[in-house]
Amino acid sequence: MSIEQRLTQLERRLKRTHNLMIAIVLAAFAVVCVAQQKAGLPEVIEAKSFAVVDAKGNRRIFIGMSEGNPRLSMSAADNKSRLQLLVTAEGLPVIALLNSGEKALVTLSLTAKENGLIAIRDSERKVLFYAPEQ
Repeated sequence: MSIEQRLTQLERRLKRTHNLMIAIVLAAFAVVCVAQQKAGLPEVIEAKSFAVVDAKGNRRIFIGMSEGNPRLSMSAADNKSRLQLLVTAEGLPVIALLNSGEKALVTLSLTAKENGLIAIRDSERKVLFYAPEQ
């Protein structure tokens, strides 16, 4: 066999090897894609907290722990909390609507005896309505 024939044969083998490598890479990519589709969404995502920020980078929603208790807080564009949903250390749920000074003016909760409680205050925190009565 001449050098030209050997070179031609070597080029053919190289081309076959090249095509085989491309096929293997494509097959592996297809397997990974199919596996991801079958896996779907994770059942649980765990973290110490989650935050959602707006286009300016301001934290608008916070989900996490506050003083050892779970809390969901939503903030206005001025970065001040305006709505909070939390559970107290005693295990009582609370929904609070806050003013621009971050003072709770409307509170919906449960009492220690697990009766409903609603409190409405003015901007100076003077009680306007409280039920059940204190």
